[in-house]
Amino acid sequence: MPKVAFVATGIEAIDRKLMSLEPKLQKKVIRKAQRDGAKDVLVKAKSLAPVKSGALKKNLKIRSIKRTKGSIGLDIGTADKDFTGYEFYSSFLIFGTKKLERGKHDFLTPAYEQTNESVRAKIIDQIMAGIEREANAN
Repeated sequence: MPKVAFVATGIEAIDRKLMSLEPKLQKKVIRKAQRDGAKDVLVKAKSLAPVKSGALKKNLKIRSIKRTKGSIGLDIGTADKDFTGYEFYSSFLIFGTKKLERGKHDFLTPAYEQTNESVRAKIIDQIMAGIEREANAN
């Protein structure tokens, strides 16, 4: 699936407050906020997905991506890898084929672009709320 990135670093208020939590709690707060934001993108992607049998729309899911040093992320798609799984043809719709123009039926990128600002604000609010919740719990 196409990768889009939302980077929340550099927001000094969040960075300062996150540093007051232990690393395990930082990841917990960030992952929950990301998942809540990704749900909005998933709903929009399902509404934009082409429907023939409904299987593609039904199989869209949010998954955690493999962590790399210093990054935590989520992926919205039908399988762990592109062109695999039961709904492998979703990759053809997005990336195109010899006969199908690239991106002509892409539904994930427009879903992200249409929800980008509201999701960004929601994630930031969720991170701040999560920091407060975890700080008060300790």
